[in-house]
Amino acid sequence: MLLNCWKLIEKDKKFPSDLRNVKEIKFKDFKKKIKDKKKSQIIINNLFKGDTYLIRNTISKKIINDLKKYLILISKSDSSSFHKIKEGCPNFNRIINKNIRSIP
Repeated sequence: MLLNCWKLIEKDKKFPSDLRNVKEIKFKDFKKKIKDKKKSQIIINNLFKGDTYLIRNTISKKIINDLKKYLILISKSDSSSFHKIKEGCPNFNRIINKNIRSIP
């Protein structure tokens, strides 16, 4: 339903080049709206008019906290390094701070 509505509007309208509004909405409310045909059409029309939706609470707090812990662990166990992104490039992290060596 949502995809069909998107394709119909996409045929008649151009993608926006300017931001009109930022609309903040909780994920549970957004999920309800996109399941309703009229409300989903309004959302899609608003997107094509230049609105952006900031959808809150899409990821659980537990996942966010686990991710933070994991990233802190990585930052403590691996030293900062830099590699050009190309085939075979190792995973790395780089800490950018006021240290003169980190400023180009």
